[in-house]
Amino acid sequence: MKHHQLLLILTVVLGGCSADTMTAVQKSSAMCPTIPTDSKVIIRKDAYRDNQPTRWDIVAYRTNSGSTDLFLSRVVGLPGETIQIADGKVKINGYDVQIPDSLSSGQSYVRNQHARWAMTTPYRILPMHVFLLSDNSRMAIDSRQLGSVHLDAIVGKVQWEIEQSRCRSK
Repeated sequence: MKHHQLLLILTVVLGGCSADTMTAVQKSSAMCPTIPTDSKVIIRKDAYRDNQPTRWDIVAYRTNSGSTDLFLSRVVGLPGETIQIADGKVKINGYDVQIPDSLSSGQSYVRNQHARWAMTTPYRILPMHVFLLSDNSRMAIDSRQLGSVHLDAIVGKVQWEIEQSRCRSK
C-alpha cells in the first residue's frame, strides 16, 4: 500500500471519530457530476471557525435551524455582493465570473432552455450571508429559490469524497 493511500485511510477513520468532522451521504443529484448521488462525503465542521467560506467552496448547510437535513451546494456569492445569473453566466457586481477549470467542463448554472432558473434582476446578498448554487442546476433547489443562506446555517466544508456513486440522468 502506498503512503498516500494509507494516509487517506487513517484520515477517514480518524475523521469519523473527530468532533470537528462528520460524514454525510449526498441523496440527490443536485451536485452531480462533482458529487454523484449516494456518495459519502466528509464535512469539516471546524473549517469556518475562524474564516468565512470562499467562492467555489462546497458547503453543507441546513435550510432552517430545527432541521436535521443537510444540503450540499457551492458558494458562489459572498456577503454584500450583487449576483445575477442569465444566459449561462454568473455575474458578480456586474462582472462575469470565470468558473474554475477544476469544475466540470462546460458547467452552466443557467441554460437557455431552463430560463426559469435565471436571475435576470441583480440580487444583493445580505451581510453574513452567502449565495449557494448546486452544480446540477436543473435538478437542484439552491439560493435561486431559497435566497441567500446565513453563515450560521453552514455546518461545514465538504472536504473529501469517501465513496463515489453515479449521477442520475434526467
